[in-house]
Amino acid sequence: MKLAFQRKPKHCQGGFSLIELMISVAILLTVTAVVVSSISQLQRRSTNENAKLDSTQETREFIDQISRDIHQIGYPNTRMNATIAPGAPAAAAPNIAVPGVTETPPASATPNQIQFEGDLDGSGTVQEVFLQFITGPGGSCPCTLQRGTETKAQFIASGGGLPPFFTQLNNVINSGAQFAIAGNDNKGNNYDNLYASYKAAPVFQLLDNLGNNASGSTVKTVTVTVNVLSPRTDQETGEPSVVTMTTTSRLNN
Repeated sequence: MKLAFQRKPKHCQGGFSLIELMISVAILLTVTAVVVSSISQLQRRSTNENAKLDSTQETREFIDQISRDIHQIGYPNTRMNATIAPGAPAAAAPNIAVPGVTETPPASATPNQIQFEGDLDGSGTVQEVFLQFITGPGGSCPCTLQRGTETKAQFIASGGGLPPFFTQLNNVINSGAQFAIAGNDNKGNNYDNLYASYKAAPVFQLLDNLGNNASGSTVKTVTVTVNVLSPRTDQETGEPSVVTMTTTSRLNN
C-alpha cells in the first residue's frame, strides 16, 4: 500500500509593498498640506477681518465723540442764564462758553487743529477742547488724531497753555492732500498713489451759513472726515482696506 502525502499549502503573508507605502504616504502628505494651507488661509482672513472691524469700531467711536462735543459748543453761553461783569469779555469768563470754533492755521488753509469750548458733560463746568492732527515719521501719513481737554478756568489760569493730548484715532491718511502717504504694498506699489483719492479730503471743515470757510463765531457747521488705513493687508486685493466715515454737525449756538 502506498501512502500519499499531501503538501501543506504555504500561507501568503498579506501587506503593502514599498511602492504602495510610498504612494500612501505621498497622498497623506498632500492632503495634510491642503488642510494646513486652508486653515492658515482662514486664520489670516479672520485676522484681517478682525483688524478691519477694530478700525471701523475705533473710527465710529471717534466720530460719535466729536459729534457729541460739537453739539455742546457754546453751552452755557451769554444767551443762557450765566452772567458776566459789565464790559468783561465772555472769553475771560470761566463759567461762559463762547460760541464758535477757532483753528490753526486760519480758515484760508486746511486746519490741523481746532479749538472750542462748551459744557460737555452737563455739569455746568465749561471745558476747553482741542483736536489736533499729528503727522507720522518724516512728516507723512498715516497720521494721528489727538484730543485734549481742560476746564476753561485752568485754560485761563495757564495763560492759554495746551492740555495733555491723548490719541483718539490712528492710521488716518486724509489731510486735505497736505501730506504724502508713506509705505508700499506687497507688490511694491506706493501708497501715496494707490490712495491718492483718499488723502484729498481735509479732516476738519468749518463752514458758515452759506457753506463758506469760516472761523470763530461765524462757524455754524463742522464737517469731520476720516479715512483710516487698515494695519493689515486685505486677502483678496493684496492691499490694506480703508474705512471712511464722515459726520456733519450743526452748532446749536
